[in-house]
Amino acid sequence: MIKITKEAKGFIVNKGFRAIYLDLTYVKGPCADNLCKAIPKVAVSTEKHSNSYLISLDDPEIKVYAVPPIAASINRHNDTITISKSRVGDKLKVSGMTYSF
Repeated sequence: MIKITKEAKGFIVNKGFRAIYLDLTYVKGPCADNLCKAIPKVAVSTEKHSNSYLISLDDPEIKVYAVPPIAASINRHNDTITISKSRVGDKLKVSGMTYSF
């Protein structure tokens, strides 16, 4: 299940966006020798970066789309994902995700 906080929803609507997209990105691990596994992170965007998205939240004001690995992980682990507005800057953040793909 995906929830959007009131602050995040207001921010998205005020900016004029009708949809947000959850993408899976990988960041470099903490090792200095490049032998660490890449760490998956969920990125929130207002632009479509992939051709395959599944609708995860169909709100009258905002639609949330997720790439298939994220949607499958949410369903498999019964995660409650929260999309909230960051305290610093105009950014959205995701919390509550189980990172086992």
